[in-house]
Amino acid sequence: MFVSSSQTSPLESLHSWSSSALIVAQQYVGEHLGRRNRTVSDPETSAHVAALREQRRQFVHLLQLATSLATQLEHVMRTQRCLGDALSELSQSGGDVPLGEQFSSSSDTLKLVSKNGDTLLSMLLSLLNF
Repeated sequence: MFVSSSQTSPLESLHSWSSSALIVAQQYVGEHLGRRNRTVSDPETSAHVAALREQRRQFVHLLQLATSLATQLEHVMRTQRCLGDALSELSQSGGDVPLGEQFSSSSDTLKLVSKNGDTLLSMLLSLLNF
């Protein structure tokens, strides 16, 4: 007996929907666990999904490398600041130090490089936190 959709009760519609949803969910889980064959085998879609997975893998690798770079750059900047401060103290500590001017110049250069490195690091961190 054929029943039109306008004559079905809401309870029957819910039962029909939940039955089909359960079947789809079981198929999906079975496919991912390797217990069932794929329902649809569209080579074009499968190739597109494989390409997207490869691209995602590459992006994750790129993110790991950028995070590593940011961490290493942060350590380099900290070391440069400390070295600049130490050279500045050396240049100011003794007036008779023959290398005092070179220490002062090196200190200024390291502080400038450190400042520019901090700018680079902040931009890199903002890109990582997008």
